[in-house]
Order: sequence, then structure tokens, then C-alpha cells
Amino acid sequence: MKRILIIEDDLGIAELERDYLEANGFAVAIETDGAAGEKKALNEAYDLILLDIMLPGRDGFQLCRTIREKYKDQAVGHLTLTLTDSGEGSYLLSFADDGCGVDDSELPKLFESFYRTDKARTNVAKGSGLGLAVVQQIVQAMKGQIWAQATVPKGLTICITLPKGESINETHLDY
Repeated sequence: MKRILIIEDDLGIAELERDYLEANGFAVAIETDGAAGEKKALNEAYDLILLDIMLPGRDGFQLCRTIREKYKDQAVGHLTLTLTDSGEGSYLLSFADDGCGVDDSELPKLFESFYRTDKARTNVAKGSGLGLAVVQQIVQAMKGQIWAQATVPKGLTICITLPKGESINETHLDY
């Protein structure tokens, strides 16, 4: 059974996450204090750690770096999700990984239907090339923007801006 650690100061959010994950077969531990979460993350083995980087009284980014140091020699990727108020009437949501990245010349092409960075385009295990094209259509329907940029020092970041306070008319689809 896969083990997940949630480090989140809002117990209500942590319990919602735990309930969903446990219903899907994961073993979940919760820590609401950054120091206790750090101790647990460093002394026990987890398959995934969900970390609130805005912990009160604790630098969440430093905690993330400390935990990542434990796994640096393993084949473990890291994904950082950030949601910020852009101050321009919108929110910025970013997904940054530390993978191999994408050449700058390929960044705009990532949103084209069926585009894959795999030159041979034969490895279907790495995706069909539809995911980001679909996401772009959804984001644009919500009057937002989406783009890709390099993650420093390596990796890829997908950025999405969505306007504040606008309601979207629901469309009901029959499958």
C-alpha cells in the first residue's frame, strides 16, 4: 500500500485530502505542524508528501528543500503547485517540476494537439499529446491564459492565470 504524508496546518483541508486518498486505497498520515511534519518526513519512508508551503511560523520552501534533500539520490520527481493572487484581477496557478525539461523552441508547441517532445512519437506510454491542448481549451473558455516556461535550474513550469470573481455558465454533458 502506498504511503502518503500530508503536512497541512488547516486540519479541515488535511482531513478532506486524507478521506479522498484513503477511499482510493492509500495509507495517509497527517501532521498539522511543520516541525512535526519535517521529523516524520525525514524519519519515515513515504511514496508522496503533500506539503502546504504556507505554514504559519515555518518557511515552507525551506522545509521542502530539506525534505527533497533526503530523496535527491533516488529516482523521485518533484512537483510544486503554487496558487497566488497576481494582483491584476486574476490568480496565477503554476505547476513546476524538476524533470529533464523541454527545449525553449518546443515550449509553444506543447499546446498543439498530438504534439509530443518524443521525436519518434512512438512511445504511447509517455502520452498522446492531447493533455495540454485540452487544458488550454478549458483555460481559454474560462477567460484565462496558459503558457509553459523553463524551471530553473531544470524542469518545466506550466502557468495558468484565471480571472477572479467571474462565474462560468455550467454546461452539462451527457457521456
